[in-house]
Amino acid sequence: MIKIALLLFAVVPAGLYLYFSKKRPRNLWLATGISFGLVASPISIGVLGFNVTPLIGKLLGLFGLILTLIHGFPGYFMGSAIGITNPGVVLAFPERFWVEVLNGIFWATIYGILGYTFDAQRREKAEGR
Repeated sequence: MIKIALLLFAVVPAGLYLYFSKKRPRNLWLATGISFGLVASPISIGVLGFNVTPLIGKLLGLFGLILTLIHGFPGYFMGSAIGITNPGVVLAFPERFWVEVLNGIFWATIYGILGYTFDAQRREKAEGR
């Protein structure tokens, strides 16, 4: 059940995309990128949870594993670097929480920069440069 709740985080970037596409299209991809970056790691863990479902769930679980491997490591290594986690041990909930916060900060920055770049290219194309 918790895995499905993690998937509900996908509502945040989808809602911001719809809002910004109507109200502030100039910053559409910036806002969408930041919001997606904040929830990318929990969503990937939620998709990973589908591996217990027969048939199609195995494929979704494999996709979630790939996403989790991509989106999960920066927070862990940043946490190890600043002393939140110990390398090589299983993380308890408090450590895992802070690793996910660090993942959110990292991926919001990366996806926000990508979104800003897309918005800047769209503006240049619209202005005819």
